[in-house]
Amino acid sequence: MSNIHITDFRKGFPYGPTEIFGLQEIVNDVEVGFSIVRLGLETTYSPPEFHAQDSGIETQVILLSGAGIITVGEHSYEVERKDVFSENPWAFDIPPGMFYSIRSRNKIEVAIIRAENSHRFRPVVARPRDIASEQRGEGLADGTMHRIVKAIFGDPRCSKRARPSRSNLVVGEVVNFPGRWSSYPPHYHPQNEFYYYRFDRTQGFGGCFLGEEAYIVRSHDVVKIMNCVGHAQVSSPGYAMWYLWVIRQIEGNRYEGDPPFTYFPEHEWILDKDARIWKPTGIPNQK
Repeated sequence: MSNIHITDFRKGFPYGPTEIFGLQEIVNDVEVGFSIVRLGLETTYSPPEFHAQDSGIETQVILLSGAGIITVGEHSYEVERKDVFSENPWAFDIPPGMFYSIRSRNKIEVAIIRAENSHRFRPVVARPRDIASEQRGEGLADGTMHRIVKAIFGDPRCSKRARPSRSNLVVGEVVNFPGRWSSYPPHYHPQNEFYYYRFDRTQGFGGCFLGEEAYIVRSHDVVKIMNCVGHAQVSSPGYAMWYLWVIRQIEGNRYEGDPPFTYFPEHEWILDKDARIWKPTGIPNQK
């Protein structure tokens, strides 16, 4: 398994928890733990390591699909999401030491993100109506980088409540329209990040560009983005691409501001809505 591009889960996940990478793994350069939990009919998941009140781990739970009950501390929430493309998620930012559990109604699938955190803060619940959704890139470059960006936690576009100052995680989603680009223009930031992908069709694929390297990505792939490397994405024609993006905060250098990253200057011209984009003036004669 590649440390940068993880492809071991393209056939999907079994029921129960599947750890893609753990916090303590040597290869985990992003300093984040990431798991997918799938539950069948009326099944409960409750990780035992979070029962201890002195746990130094922050957890975020993002609903991917299905319906059930998610309990955080003393409060329970009825949650439901059809799929990652058509609806916003329910999401939970859970401080260290707080109990949580997931109970399926029929089936449910969630992403679980973990980061070390010694601070205490109030849990944050983001309902689908709370998610900040932006039609980014609309009207630029003939629509070739138009996508939907959903800021869930920690991003400058989130509500103040969804940006706990003591959280160590920034999380969002992108819905990449077929044949178009996202994370564009190419940009970089000092905080480590990873992307987790899904496509609307089984055979769907796209491309992830990290500096001068290119990776073919498919459903359930993960790509790690580290060391200030520039990154951009593209989906193949006909296939919608969704990805979860997760950024690990750096003490003293937090992912904040608008934008909180740096574009490569040679490509910034594309952000001008009046930029001149080449178009063919005619079709040459074919022989």
